[in-house]
Amino acid sequence: MNKVCLTGLKSLLFFSGITIGYADLVKMPMKFNSESMYTEVLTSYPLGKINKIAAFSHHGKANKEIMLPNGREGWVYEAEEYYTPKTYIMANGEKKVMNQRIDSNEYKNYILVFGIDGKIIDVLYQDKNITGSALQFQHIKMKND
Repeated sequence: MNKVCLTGLKSLLFFSGITIGYADLVKMPMKFNSESMYTEVLTSYPLGKINKIAAFSHHGKANKEIMLPNGREGWVYEAEEYYTPKTYIMANGEKKVMNQRIDSNEYKNYILVFGIDGKIIDVLYQDKNITGSALQFQHIKMKND
């Protein structure tokens, strides 16, 4: 049993080291929130460079994992601005802060699309009025430069 624990610990340390080392090599993108313009995030997103471990480390756990029509894996996230901290008092008197979803007619979400090699190959963005992708905005930028 100790051998199994040590193997698991070695794997955890190994993958943690890879994530930390990997994050130093690739500039992590801005997040979609009220302070960032979606066009800036999509235009500057480093496609083909961020693996699943680094994506999870940067974006957190996805709200949902889906299979796209083209057979690629996608992680769906809602924009952070739809949650607000709320304090609850538990039965034992302990206070606990939890994020509560704000009801809104507007919505913003994005999907990280992974290639066969497990790296992000596109980011799809959607809000009430706009739909776009990182590939689309980066192509327009290259064309205009």
